[in-house]
Amino acid sequence: ETTKNNFSKNNKIDSDGLEVRGQYDVKELENSSFSLEQRVSGDKLLDTQDLIEEIKTVGAKVDKNGYVTLYHQTTNENADKIRQTGKMIAKEPYVYFSTSKSASQSEGRGNTKLEFKIPAEKLILDDIFDDNADVKIKLNKNKEYYSLDEIRKLEPQIAESLKIINSVKVKTK
Repeated sequence: ETTKNNFSKNNKIDSDGLEVRGQYDVKELENSSFSLEQRVSGDKLLDTQDLIEEIKTVGAKVDKNGYVTLYHQTTNENADKIRQTGKMIAKEPYVYFSTSKSASQSEGRGNTKLEFKIPAEKLILDDIFDDNADVKIKLNKNKEYYSLDEIRKLEPQIAESLKIINSVKVKTK
């Protein structure tokens, strides 16, 4: 069973469950007539154009405005929730998709495939095969953890804060 949806950029968090990293609103985009060049520019545009060319080599369908047809594999129950609420909830920091309707994304993810048209600039290439590509979208609001790169960027601030804390401790001894 395949259901067609367009994927919007609105990202919200469901605070009801600890395992939920984030969710995306899945709403029909009535006007997807803006071209890729109207939506992004500079390095982001060049990176997105490179991604489009790479996934097209394995059969991905990309329309003239840079929307990629993708498939998300899930359980029947979760597919019904997505259809009813218009939200995709993820227990991981990413939502995963395949460029091929026939590709199996992972064991235990269910047997229902939902079809989406997603703006290419939202996608991160996860893996590429001879006949399809796996892509993901990062959930980045209200994170419960930091990546190593983020920690490295914060190290100077952390070091400065520790110096202040230690100087206060020394003065109060």
